[in-house]
Amino acid sequence: MENREQIKQYIKACEHMIKFFTKLIENTPSGYRAISKDDRLKELTELRYEIKKAEWPEAENLTIQHHQKILKTMGELISVPIRNKSILDFGSCHTDLAKIAKNKFEAKTVVVFDCDLCQKYETNLTDPSIVSTDNFRIVEQSAPYDIIVINDVLDHTEKPVYWLKRLNQLLVKNTGRLFVRVHPWTSRNGTHLSEQINKAYLHLIFSDDELATLGVTNKFTRKIIDDVESYKRYFEESSLKMLNHKIYKKSIDLALLQNKVVIERIKNNTNIQDNLFEKLEIEFIDFELKN
Repeated sequence: MENREQIKQYIKACEHMIKFFTKLIENTPSGYRAISKDDRLKELTELRYEIKKAEWPEAENLTIQHHQKILKTMGELISVPIRNKSILDFGSCHTDLAKIAKNKFEAKTVVVFDCDLCQKYETNLTDPSIVSTDNFRIVEQSAPYDIIVINDVLDHTEKPVYWLKRLNQLLVKNTGRLFVRVHPWTSRNGTHLSEQINKAYLHLIFSDDELATLGVTNKFTRKIIDDVESYKRYFEESSLKMLNHKIYKKSIDLALLQNKVVIERIKNNTNIQDNLFEKLEIEFIDFELKN
């Protein structure tokens, strides 16, 4: 028997399905090619079937343990020595980076700030030099920091410049470094749907109402489609200087390239007509910044 929370989620998904299909009967969506309601319903049904196939690409590789994933990210993102440094991990929902920085790379102190209050990972912190908090005053009291890491958080904040400005004030002058990894909206797991259904690009293929019929919901994500330009503006407005940046890409899967309906839907939902595949290939962008 499923637990009560799962049953509630199923009921919620069914309610969304009823609302969606009722709306489908009553209205003709705009901004899409002119097809009949019956054809649209058939198209949606076929797409729902397609994404459940084993051939449909994954949003992310779930076989890699979270600890290993964080270790790999640190190796790619942080380009300066960690030993004896004071570090802030901004926006994290876990303490893996903190533990690795302290125990493996001998950081002096590590503060973990959880801005989403997700609290879903067991911390088991016994080391007083590692602090996990949702109180930004504690973050400020532990400043300044030699290294600040913003890993896959900036795209999901409503006020990126506000936070960048505040973090800039906490960075050691001149020698301090701010490392930012962004996860663009157009990437295969741009809105973190993999936490609910591990299939690539669903947030770009289906509308919010259509996703609700699958029982999933997008995480708030800023819809950035101009590669690094928007991020550069954020940094400039925050008085941060960009020292380096690197783009990580992953090839588009054949299952997507061969599906004309999927490509048309992505073009319509993103308003990207040129260089679409180049944008879809971007997995992450890393930035190194200073004040």
